[in-house]
Amino acid sequence: AVQYPGRQDRYKEPFVGTIDDLADQVYAEVSALPDVPTAFFGHSMGAVLAFEVTRRYETLAGRQAVTVFASGSRAPSHYGDERQ
Repeated sequence: AVQYPGRQDRYKEPFVGTIDDLADQVYAEVSALPDVPTAFFGHSMGAVLAFEVTRRYETLAGRQAVTVFASGSRAPSHYGDERQ
């Protein structure tokens, strides 16, 4: 599980300014783990984070995620679309 800087047990740490910066931090930690079947899950803003971490995991580490579970968020290709 990921705890964001500035929240929960990490409340003394400064907040991260962008999703990209947070994804870089999470990717650095995940990529250091053993290469085992890995799935990512995120809800709401966490869904965007899971997508970005998975993108880095596959392109930078050359590893394949088993799956990505994203809930409570639009697909990245639909950001900026108005709700109908």
